[in-house]
Amino acid sequence: MKKFLIFLCACLLLVGCNSKKEENVVNQPVDDTEIKLIMELDSYKDLKLEDIVSYEEIRFVYAGDIRKTYTDRETIESVYNMLSEVKIKNTTGASCEDNTTVHKFTVKDGTTYSFEFECGVFVYGRFRYEVVR
Repeated sequence: MKKFLIFLCACLLLVGCNSKKEENVVNQPVDDTEIKLIMELDSYKDLKLEDIVSYEEIRFVYAGDIRKTYTDRETIESVYNMLSEVKIKNTTGASCEDNTTVHKFTVKDGTTYSFEFECGVFVYGRFRYEVVR
């Protein structure tokens, strides 16, 4: 009976791993090509500074998460301008679980745009990219 349960668990694990859908990430870096986050990644091309109504910074650390929300234009512009200059290239396998920051903008129509960085690596869908500044 024990061998059967181990076999069943192994089969379920294999089926679960093989049934994951591939994410279709459009306009991602190829080789050493550098891409600007806001200007060139398709998911963020519609994000315009004048449409942003709030900015939320979420930090996930070992002890929990810290959330701060801002609605003042100075903070929103500062973070938007900083992210506008960030470039990414090359996928990487680097990751960590206890040092993640998410920059989340909400625009007038309620749409949100999130930028996730994990230990200095940009997370986009299921891919991680080197950050080039």
